[in-house]
Amino acid sequence: MFDITKSTMAQQIARAIADAIVHGQLQSGERLNEIELGARFGTSRAPIREATYILEQEGVVVRHTRRGVFVKDYTAKELRDLYDTTYRLEAIALRRVIEVASDGQIAALNRTVERMAGAAAENAIPAYIEQVEAMFQELFRIADNTVMQDFYAQLRNRLKPFRFMSLSHPASLSLSLQEYRDIVAGLEQRSLSQVEEAHGRKERRAITRLLEARSAQAAA
Repeated sequence: MFDITKSTMAQQIARAIADAIVHGQLQSGERLNEIELGARFGTSRAPIREATYILEQEGVVVRHTRRGVFVKDYTAKELRDLYDTTYRLEAIALRRVIEVASDGQIAALNRTVERMAGAAAENAIPAYIEQVEAMFQELFRIADNTVMQDFYAQLRNRLKPFRFMSLSHPASLSLSLQEYRDIVAGLEQRSLSQVEEAHGRKERRAITRLLEARSAQAAA
């Protein structure tokens, strides 16, 4: 279930727990049992506790006094707020990229899209999400705004489990891939209207699929 490979012990455990949340092995609202996690990782409770503090700072888990630590269960409004904030930052970065990106940088984004296509063809959602994150890291790097980069990095960890959930819908990978193709094509043409249309389409689909998935999960 968990894989620890690098970084400090607490950071390793935090990333492993986050991955378990992303892949649905830990559910929204589920309590994290320090004793069980310590046994699973073969460590004392101290690194487990430190890992949960890391995840709490990232907004992935929430701590309730005298009750313990739980995977954060976002309300529909909180999810909409999270997506709205994320997409507004992306929109600012995309507008800036249109203005400053070189042809070589756009070509590199196209290569990322092709790697996304490879992952989508194999229905490899984690690999697809990895390429999505690589794309946005590059977009924010090109936009050259470190404040936005920092904000987006903070949001990314909160968003990742929901990206996985949204992309698990049968049609989502192919639709998502086409949206990214259209975004990069718009960047290549320096067409703000094309980029905004594709980006807005992506936002509407993603939040709709996510809320549907959450409703289905709650009804199960």
